[in-house]
Amino acid sequence: MKLTSKILLKAAQLSPYGHWKLVSLAANRDSSLWDFPISLKSIPGGILRADLREQVYTQFLRHGCIPHQKPTDELLKTLIRSGDLIFDIGANIGDTTVPMALCTGTSGVTLGFDPNPYVFKILEKNASLNAGKYVIHPQNYAISTQDEEYFFISSEASYANGGISLTAESRHGKFVYPQKVRGVQLKSFLERHYADRMSRLSFIKVDTEGYDKEIIKSIGDLLQACKPVLVAESFGKASDAAKAELFDVIAVNGYDIWYFEDFDINAKVEKMETASDLVKFRHTVNVFARPKA
Repeated sequence: MKLTSKILLKAAQLSPYGHWKLVSLAANRDSSLWDFPISLKSIPGGILRADLREQVYTQFLRHGCIPHQKPTDELLKTLIRSGDLIFDIGANIGDTTVPMALCTGTSGVTLGFDPNPYVFKILEKNASLNAGKYVIHPQNYAISTQDEEYFFISSEASYANGGISLTAESRHGKFVYPQKVRGVQLKSFLERHYADRMSRLSFIKVDTEGYDKEIIKSIGDLLQACKPVLVAESFGKASDAAKAELFDVIAVNGYDIWYFEDFDINAKVEKMETASDLVKFRHTVNVFARPKA
């Protein structure tokens, strides 16, 4: 790490204001901060590797956890049991995958899916850290309606975020990864590789930058077969029609749906009876779905 980076990161950790600007200044000038080890408070001696160009990881750098980590962990423990099979679709580097996996322990398995070839390198490292605490199997695949190859496209030259497309032109941006990435049909993938664990599938989190409804469409057969709890996002910039469709593609699989204010056991929760209850939110919100009793 460059000396100037050390100074800027130290200032960011101590400064009550403007810490993100200091971290961003350092990370954009020093590639060693694109895969940086951060100590975790939630795991004694635990480590998470992060790309400090992403603003969310400034909180990890400053505090060793996300804001409200304890109530987030408490919420996860109510949804995930030791020994379960769970999925993080759109895992990025694994900052949510890791606390999810801690709930399953070493007797369960957490699959972290992300087609982004850049963040996947860090996801792989985070999956292998903190031995004896969890089992994470990172999967460098997109989730799709059938096994197929796609272009990975980003609005950022760093490819820190992005999405898949069958064509080289997409609303995701102008930066096209030179090699195609693979998509898999999730139920078929599980039947090939995790058939002995499918009965323990209990929880799926989807966070794919506005493509959640397309993912959920493609896993309808799995939702109906295994009835896991589902957490997704309604993207604030999506059209009213897209938000309504997200509600409908979850509900049609036999689920009750709630809005919840934050990934926090103390967060406000509001049941949504119709698609219009979701459409009314103009900002990005979390959606929680559980199979009907």
